[in-house]
Amino acid sequence: MRNKEYLICFFEAFLSASILGSVTTIIIKLYQGAEELKEMKQSTDDFIKHHRINKQLAKRMQDSFDHEWKNTKGIDMNSILKTFPECIQADICLHLNRELLNNSPVFQDATEGKKEEQRILLFYSFLFFLSYSSSISSSF
Repeated sequence: MRNKEYLICFFEAFLSASILGSVTTIIIKLYQGAEELKEMKQSTDDFIKHHRINKQLAKRMQDSFDHEWKNTKGIDMNSILKTFPECIQADICLHLNRELLNNSPVFQDATEGKKEEQRILLFYSFLFFLSYSSSISSSF
C-alpha cells in the first residue's frame, strides 16, 4: 500500500514539474519576443535620428514596422519561403493571400480558370519581389 502512495506522489511531482517547465518555456519565449521587438524598435528609432528623417516619413516607417511585426511576429518570411521548392512556395503564397483572392472585387467576377491564371501571376510577381528585394539588400 505504501509503495502505491510513493508512486502516486512521484507521479504528481513529475507531472507538476513538467507543467512548470512548459509554463516557464512559454514565458521565456514571450519575454524573448518582447525583447526582440524592443531592440528592433530602438534600432528603427536610432536610424531615424541618425539620418534625420522627417517626422512624417518617420511615422510611416514606425507604422510599417508595427504592422509588419503584428503580422509576422518577427519571423523572416522570405528566408523561410526560400527553403521550399517553388511549387510549395506557390501554395504558401496562395494560402497567405487567400482572403485577398477570395474577397477582392478584382477576382470575384472571374472564372475559375481566370482566377488560377491570376493566382499564378500573383505568385510569380511575389517571387520577382523576393528576388528583387534580396538583390537590393545584398548590394548594401
